[in-house]
Amino acid sequence: MDLDDSWFRPAASYLVESRDKELHKAEVHESLRDALEKSFNDLDQSVINNAVDDWMRRLDAVIEAKGGHFE
Repeated sequence: MDLDDSWFRPAASYLVESRDKELHKAEVHESLRDALEKSFNDLDQSVINNAVDDWMRRLDAVIEAKGGHFE
């Protein structure tokens, strides 16, 4: 199949590139969601419990330091 030069004009190229990005983004989104879901499901309950138990201590440290953030 021969393509004429109109295929390579910026507007046509942008259209194809935009569509390709949207399709790729959907695949990446699906893959990322699956990976995050697997990681969450594999988390040991003790890790979650420790994070919850430690939260107040970290919050108090931020307040005492008059700002900042914690993870």
